[in-house]
Amino acid sequence: MNASTARTIARQFAAPFSAVLALNIVARGQALFAPMYSIDSYDVARKSFGGEIAYSLGDGRFIRAALWWLQAQIGFLPIESMSASICLAIPLFIIAGFVFAAAIFDDLKQAEAFAFAALFTLHPFATEYFYYGEVTFATILAFLSAALAIWSAYRAPQSLVWRCATVAAVVLALGNYQIVIGHIAAGGLLVLVARMCAGRSASGLDCYAFLGDFSRRTAVLRSIWPAWF
Repeated sequence: MNASTARTIARQFAAPFSAVLALNIVARGQALFAPMYSIDSYDVARKSFGGEIAYSLGDGRFIRAALWWLQAQIGFLPIESMSASICLAIPLFIIAGFVFAAAIFDDLKQAEAFAFAALFTLHPFATEYFYYGEVTFATILAFLSAALAIWSAYRAPQSLVWRCATVAAVVLALGNYQIVIGHIAAGGLLVLVARMCAGRSASGLDCYAFLGDFSRRTAVLRSIWPAWF
């Protein structure tokens, strides 16, 4: 993708991005200014960087441990930087929604991007990610990595470079927050359903070729999962 293409895409999706951003600011307004829980009664929020790194490594989250280490180096303290973490996380979450939508839909339109990103970011299940604001930014990075994994697996050309990119994205996602494996699996299923609906009038031979291509692309994702489970 060259700079001209990137600018064209940015202009095309600026309006739905702004609309979803406004909705998210309204929805996450309280969390932007203060913790959603009592930090006095939640000692995990005051855990040292060393404690967080050790906990993350013990849980197999080596990417999360690396992020904790990086935060320690730049002084990005969990509680003190909570508002900044959420301000950074909201636009990244919307971009992740757009990437998921681009992987699922052919020729993504503005209305489709808005609807999918709004549902993706404002779904009640996403509330928890903004409840514990001190880890929101790192958590959303895992979702963005998962979205990139789905796009590179199902939309990018089948080449060694893009297969390596898919593997790297999955490693970044699961090494940060293993629960996003559900989003990767759901994203793959949505890609399958969308393509089957789009090809309802295709011949049996075309369907066989499509399923073969889908299976080969999915195999790249599945080959990485056993490392965490």
